[in-house]
Amino acid sequence: MKTILASLLNAMNDPVLKNYHFQINRETVGARIPLEITIRHRSNGFAREINIAVPKNAIGNPRSIVVFMADGQLTHVYCRSATEFVQDSEFPPIACFGLSCNDSGVMRKNRADEYLGASGEDLFDHHYEAFIKVMPAVAQQLLKTPLKRDSTVVAGFSNGATFAYRMTMEHPELFGNAILMSPARLREPADLSRLDGYRTKVFLAAGEEGLERLFKKNALRIKQSLDQAGIPNTFWHDSDQGHDFFLWNDAFARGLDWLF
Repeated sequence: MKTILASLLNAMNDPVLKNYHFQINRETVGARIPLEITIRHRSNGFAREINIAVPKNAIGNPRSIVVFMADGQLTHVYCRSATEFVQDSEFPPIACFGLSCNDSGVMRKNRADEYLGASGEDLFDHHYEAFIKVMPAVAQQLLKTPLKRDSTVVAGFSNGATFAYRMTMEHPELFGNAILMSPARLREPADLSRLDGYRTKVFLAAGEEGLERLFKKNALRIKQSLDQAGIPNTFWHDSDQGHDFFLWNDAFARGLDWLF
């Protein structure tokens, strides 16, 4: 499978995808398919990892929930915990695709620029293209079924949540659902007008402990903007946790449960 998938991706004639080289780094294991795919732009060397956790019963299944995560480093953990949280046997399988951030978040300024920057800025444009153009193409090749916006989710935490919010606003044709956890503050107001005519559901979560209070204010601003714009399908999850994995892991699972 590893060789076949790499060959398919590298042979695609899409004008964007043909600029990338795809290298598959992990084999299939058990009932879940964990993959790590390194994508590298052929001309400028831009590289990222797409981390994937796909239950085998999600492949070819038109009911599958497909999640695109702005923070891909913990994709496998989030997908596993969400699946364990949703015990209902009728719940659709959850397939997660996550895009890693710059240097795994070590270079904090660069990480903020790629998530919160403006169109036309190099880091943001690279991350945006990989998220919007490359990752969905990989998902369709692996899942062997077209993506449907009603069952497609964009998710992120901290800076990644703000990036996910922006993708929700700018690409409602792709994402019918969003999970925004502890979002950073927007550098400029979001344009909600593109949501007109779309049914979009948004799950927001933030906590109370320490630094997280600042991110809670950001989340509440987003909730207020959505309410004022007449977006009816929003849910607020209030946690007592801090700005950390424990809040986000719990909120991610709860978000999927509420959305579906």
